[in-house]
Amino acid sequence: MAVGIATPTAQALVNQIKDRPVVFSVVTDPVAAGLVDSMSAGGANVTGTSDMTPVAEQLDLLLAMAPVKRLGHLYSSGEANSVAIAALVKNYCEAKGIEFVEATITNSSEAKSALLAIADRIDGLYLGNDNTVFSALAAVSEVTLSKKIPLMSADPSSAETIPVLAALGYDYYQMGRATGEIVVKILDGAKTKDIPPFLPTDPAALVLVLNKDVAAALGLELDPALLERARILVENGVAVKK
Repeated sequence: MAVGIATPTAQALVNQIKDRPVVFSVVTDPVAAGLVDSMSAGGANVTGTSDMTPVAEQLDLLLAMAPVKRLGHLYSSGEANSVAIAALVKNYCEAKGIEFVEATITNSSEAKSALLAIADRIDGLYLGNDNTVFSALAAVSEVTLSKKIPLMSADPSSAETIPVLAALGYDYYQMGRATGEIVVKILDGAKTKDIPPFLPTDPAALVLVLNKDVAAALGLELDPALLERARILVENGVAVKK
């Protein structure tokens, strides 16, 4: 058996291994990535866990905090998952009457310059699950703070140490446990085709991080209900778990 974490690794394993089970972990869109045909069943020798980010919920949250009319979206054009998420973001913007401004990169070194190229045309920025972009999150954060652009991230883990206005995403420790449970089922004799890819549906699986320091720097007042909902608050540079 082989376990691949994130889309590129999982795709490489599935392309090479045909004679034993492959379990993918935290792949945003397993169907778009070509790993399985649907989310209702595993493949002949592959199944796993998905962290398909709740785009609409994340963007609803951003709009509740800041009056965004021109949304920027920075992503890697070489990641199938990122392209799929970009389509969801674009559809959301069209439905809400928000101008969608995209910037694509092929490697993390391009992130800062790509964002600077659109920074004066946006009043909000969204980052989905994109390994390439998150590798340059510190540089992206620097630009958003200097330009006073509210940033919504899909990665709560990095938001504990890198200043972003908010992050809403999955608890990756729990995602790892879910992947391990699938591995155990296969070791106990289950077939991958009989194990549908796992996507969390419990709202408790999502972690909300709010950064009060960033909100203050942007001149935004966070709603008390949002502060109460947050599982992690960052204040004076310190992340406190509730």
